[in-house]
Amino acid sequence: MTSEINNDEELELIELDGKNYEIVDTTELDGRLYIALIPHDIDEEELENSEEVEFTILEMVDDPDDEENCILKTIDDDELYDRVGEAFIEKFGVYDDDGEE
Repeated sequence: MTSEINNDEELELIELDGKNYEIVDTTELDGRLYIALIPHDIDEEELENSEEVEFTILEMVDDPDDEENCILKTIDDDELYDRVGEAFIEKFGVYDDDGEE
């Protein structure tokens, strides 16, 4: 998996396997940092009208070869993935319709 973070007028994008994803949020659980992503090409109307938008969760770990970057890893443990997903869902629930707390 290759990752690249770009800044585009406050929009953070990550490229994974040739597709662009928007960074939705990050959260920490059990001392580890996780990132939630949605496809960049998702339609805004679909986002607003959908009660459930699927997002991708990856773990962010320090890159041992480069102190300024991180590596994004998949979460292979289903129980951990579910716990992290629930943490994001709870976190998303504190935002109002304008994306503000």
